[in-house]
Amino acid sequence: MLLLSMAMYVDLVKEMIKFHDIAMAGTKSRNGYDAFHIAAKQGNLVVLKVLMDAIPELSRSCDSLNNMVLHTAALQGHIEVVNFLLEKGSSDSVVAIAKSNAKTALYSAARNGHVEILKSLFEYRAWNHDEELPSYFFPIF
Repeated sequence: MLLLSMAMYVDLVKEMIKFHDIAMAGTKSRNGYDAFHIAAKQGNLVVLKVLMDAIPELSRSCDSLNNMVLHTAALQGHIEVVNFLLEKGSSDSVVAIAKSNAKTALYSAARNGHVEILKSLFEYRAWNHDEELPSYFFPIF
């Protein structure tokens, strides 16, 4: 089922979902990636949408390094995936969740120079504080 997210053809993914136990999409590889993480890492928005419709709770899963799907997409620079996850209902708490090392998706995007993702996350207020911007952060755009 992990190969499901690597499929280039969304029709194939849809057919596989019909004929397989959908819970299998949540099965993780050794690195903790499930089908949703792989689609996010590859920037495969079409497959991600199909999986989100079938199993929306996968958007909250973590890999072995405690990366949520939003972290994975932000780290890889996939702006369309990040925007989709933000629009599709990743709650404020999911956006602000930090990995075990206290790094958020905002941090990952900044560290890797993904300015468009920074803009999207900034507009969504994706930092760990309720009202204030972190003291180390200043707008660069």
